[in-house]
Amino acid sequence: MKKKILVILLIIILLLSLSSCKIKNKDINEYSWLSINNKLFSNYDTFAGCGLFFHEHNIQPKVDMLIYGSGVRIALSEVVNVNINEKGTISFSGQNFLKKYNQQLKPNNDLEIIFIDRKTIKIYNLIFTLDSNKDILYEMIEKNK
Repeated sequence: MKKKILVILLIIILLLSLSSCKIKNKDINEYSWLSINNKLFSNYDTFAGCGLFFHEHNIQPKVDMLIYGSGVRIALSEVVNVNINEKGTISFSGQNFLKKYNQQLKPNNDLEIIFIDRKTIKIYNLIFTLDSNKDILYEMIEKNK
């Protein structure tokens, strides 16, 4: 009787450990995208700053790249598609836009998002932090409805 319980317990533990180790790439992709979707990240290193607002439009992941102005909330913006590969890497082609904000950026391939923590992402040499500026966030959500 004890052997049966022990064998059943070992089988359950084995099945649980195997199921928790198997994470599909789709799950990783969705987690990384869900962690930034409908969120605004900003960088205020120079002048008025710039921001990235991630969202979906017709199921396609997109990013609104924003350059903030003095006297206006958003002086310049551009929307581009976001690419999510099978490893969960998120990238977009925004180097020409961000070069207008930071002249030190060197145009190259797509810009890859590096997750530093839950509230911070890094793109090239720029650090963007989660921004709770309700005016800009509300404006971007309304624009993309």
